[in-house]
Amino acid sequence: MKQLYLIVPFLFLLAGCNNGQEAKKEKTIATRIKKQQEIDSASIELQKKYYDSGLSFYNEQHLDSSLWNFEKAYENRDLRDSTSTSLYAQTTFYLDELYTASERIQEREELVKDFLNNINGIKHIDPTSISSMFANLSGILQRAGKYQQAIDNAILPNANLIDQNLSVVNDPELKAVWETLRLTNMRNHLMAITELSDSEEEKKVASLLEKTLSNTEKTPILEDRLFMIYDPLFEYYIDTGAYKRAEALLLQWKEINIGKPIIEQMILEDKYLRLANAKKDPTLAKKSRDQVFEYYAQVDEKFYYHDHYYVKALNDILLQENFVETNPYKKLDSIGNIIIQKTNQNAVNIYTNPLSVYNSKVHYFDFKKQADSMLFYIDKHFKLATELNHNYELLKHLQNKSDYYILIQDADSHNKSILNYLKDKGIESIDKLNKEETAQFNSSNLLIHSHLAENSYNIFKKKNNLESLKIAHNLWMFNLKMLNSFRKNGRYSIGQKEILLKTREGVLLTFQDLKNYNLTNSKTSMIELLEDSYSLELVIENLSREIVPSPQMSSLNKLRKSLMTEVQKLKLELDSVSNNSKLKKYNASLTTIDSVVNAMTSINPVYASIYSRDFKLSEFQQKLKKRDLFRVYQTDSLFYPVLISSNSLDFQTPIKKDQLLSLSKSLRNQIRSKEPLEETVTQLKDLYNLKSFENDLVVITEGAMTSIPMELILDRETNIVHAPSINAYQTSYLSHETTTNSFVAYSPSYNSVPDNPVSRDIERSGNYMLPYAIEESKFISNLFDGELMTRTDATKKNFKDTAKHYNLHHLAMHAVVDEGNSRDAKLLFYGDKEDDYMNLDEIYNLDLNSNLVTLSACNTAYGKVDPIEGVMSLSRAFQYAGARATLTSLWRVPDRETSIIMKSFYTHLKNGDHKDVALKKAKQDYLNAQVEEELKHPYYWAGFIITGDVSPITSPFHWWHYALGIFLMLGIFFILRGLLNRSKT
Repeated sequence: MKQLYLIVPFLFLLAGCNNGQEAKKEKTIATRIKKQQEIDSASIELQKKYYDSGLSFYNEQHLDSSLWNFEKAYENRDLRDSTSTSLYAQTTFYLDELYTASERIQEREELVKDFLNNINGIKHIDPTSISSMFANLSGILQRAGKYQQAIDNAILPNANLIDQNLSVVNDPELKAVWETLRLTNMRNHLMAITELSDSEEEKKVASLLEKTLSNTEKTPILEDRLFMIYDPLFEYYIDTGAYKRAEALLLQWKEINIGKPIIEQMILEDKYLRLANAKKDPTLAKKSRDQVFEYYAQVDEKFYYHDHYYVKALNDILLQENFVETNPYKKLDSIGNIIIQKTNQNAVNIYTNPLSVYNSKVHYFDFKKQADSMLFYIDKHFKLATELNHNYELLKHLQNKSDYYILIQDADSHNKSILNYLKDKGIESIDKLNKEETAQFNSSNLLIHSHLAENSYNIFKKKNNLESLKIAHNLWMFNLKMLNSFRKNGRYSIGQKEILLKTREGVLLTFQDLKNYNLTNSKTSMIELLEDSYSLELVIENLSREIVPSPQMSSLNKLRKSLMTEVQKLKLELDSVSNNSKLKKYNASLTTIDSVVNAMTSINPVYASIYSRDFKLSEFQQKLKKRDLFRVYQTDSLFYPVLISSNSLDFQTPIKKDQLLSLSKSLRNQIRSKEPLEETVTQLKDLYNLKSFENDLVVITEGAMTSIPMELILDRETNIVHAPSINAYQTSYLSHETTTNSFVAYSPSYNSVPDNPVSRDIERSGNYMLPYAIEESKFISNLFDGELMTRTDATKKNFKDTAKHYNLHHLAMHAVVDEGNSRDAKLLFYGDKEDDYMNLDEIYNLDLNSNLVTLSACNTAYGKVDPIEGVMSLSRAFQYAGARATLTSLWRVPDRETSIIMKSFYTHLKNGDHKDVALKKAKQDYLNAQVEEELKHPYYWAGFIITGDVSPITSPFHWWHYALGIFLMLGIFFILRGLLNRSKT
């Protein structure tokens, strides 16, 4: 629970503080001091009883004593006096501390709720006492696993109470108390929301805590409690991979720790151990490990968390051994024996126990291939995990048994153990696994399933056991299904990305093997799960960005997630007991979810597609019509091409990744140096083995394949459009209706090279000036009767202020990849500082309604990373911000040739051509106009690609044009006929 127990004692020491009106300030302070002394005296007596008795904080005798004191304080409480209520609150803390007695959690919850319900009858009660009891209730509810209730019934009411008092308090001392209470309550909120795995809310709460922390004066009372506030924030940074921020926080922590008790130094050092483990930093790991041993020798043994923190640190040390020492089990015996000794001296509980030692022993004897010893510790681990009812460790037992069967090469027992586990979950066979709902499984199951699938696949590879192959495939498929449910429920995290990639690879590998053995598998469900996994990958990537959804979108998504949670609960209830009223409620909730998702789609189709929609292949195929789709999936060693048409789904022969990487690199080098590339293109055609397409083609590729211009591989007559994923293509592009267009161009002047790293690197390539860009922008702006912002007007600020008023955006400027981060890129608007440039996070947060964003004159040569990722990142960012299509370049095309192709492209676009057709015609116009063969090299024209919606932006002949023409012709006919009849008469 991340040291939840540390907060309450502090809160009750604050219980004597009250509002202190100005008119009675001196009297109020004196009264407060007196009452505080009474509370402190009672509190000290209560603590002394336990310290002097030598009782463990985790035994039943202590529990009974605490309960007796609690009940005595409760029965004798004087509702007219805040002192007795504070003592009453103090005893709830001691009772709450005994978290081994889980059967009494509900009893404690009811007692604290009763106190809070009787607040109105207590005279002269200090509001900080009420805040303290809310914090106490939060702790009890979180201990019971009722995290949402803790937020609703304790944390949010406490936040309102704190805000109300902060708005009226004038006393500096009291203000410092309330500010500390506010930060502490935010800390409790972060802990609860972390347990709920609501990533978006977690990010929001963490950001608010960071901001409030930086804006709050570090008073002595706050400095004494900062380490408790830092703790969950540090864990959040570790979980989200923000190691630099975690390290910066630890440095602040270290500053406030100067002169503090040794136990607090050891707590901090344990955090450094956590950071070392996360970063796989052996130097930091060794330093922190040695410091822990030194601190432990100095800690006062009467401190009741002395052994608890030592055991915790030792467990972290065990985790590091595999990357710190040459022999990963070098210190297992010495450290393991200390942990066992310390936990034997204290009552073993779910936080302090030797389970990690038993696990390490299992891995050690697996490493040494000593099956009997391995089994001995598997049994010890299982027995203790059962006694503690430790759900995750019971799952680990299944993993340990799987490893044991792998060691003794017993495939049948291995498969049987997994099938028995599924039967315990009510799943009769492995083939029925993917028809199950995911609600009864969590992220712990996800990790264990992944390990079981890997072991099963290894058995198949070694023994050709087809049952193991089916188990591996179905476990990985179900993991994808679970991950997708996390995406829709908002319970995703950055830490899931690694397992997502492994799972996707496992699904593809086993699918190919099943295909080779002619075993049945569902191609449709696999494609659907794979596409949903790409949506999750984008969602996880967005977590690391400073993206702020609009208030309307945020509230809709929150409503959708709460409805999804309700639907899952109802589904589980309906599975066990049939109930007509619940069935109606279930169906009504599903209908409401669809309505919410449709509303989200109308606001931002890309956001809706990646956060809330499931991909359905049959629906997509119905919309394809006269287009085919070429989709490529990748693993560590292979590319898997798939062709999808309106009536077929065809998996092509996998392509070896190293072979394609080699050819891709050769092609790019030949393009950049303008060398002949016919031989390389022929080899790529043979490798792709693609037929000629009668229909236009949608291309969705990954990795090295992204950098290959598909029109060099395919028939020149094929119109090609790119997309980031099938789901995004379907949601955002196939349903688009053309609107009235308004055009704007932005073209900054680059007359001198600003003194910053970005501009200097471009200048070194000799490409900083863009002499044709402004003239190009003028031409296109005149063509569409649009607006033009050039030179010093083409600033980031002007773009942010004006872009939302237009739906055709032409950006004739440099776009560069960030040297230190391949997931980021910048647009170089006018200015001489890096702050004048627009980064990806800023693009994501734009609010556009654009039919087309063109990034002309892109320069992706800057930096040491693959520039393709930068271009695709820009395209994705603009689509997320509301662009239905983007025109970008795969490499830096010279300024003159870019200008020629852009003018031609927009001319065809103006004439009503689809965007992909307009681009193909523009390239052909360029080639036809060139006299010199050298300028016909693909370097000059093949790099431009359209991503997204290809529908035309203007239609010169609308239906009403034809109707008007027919109407006029009929009118003329009747007039002529009338005149003719009149002349005859």
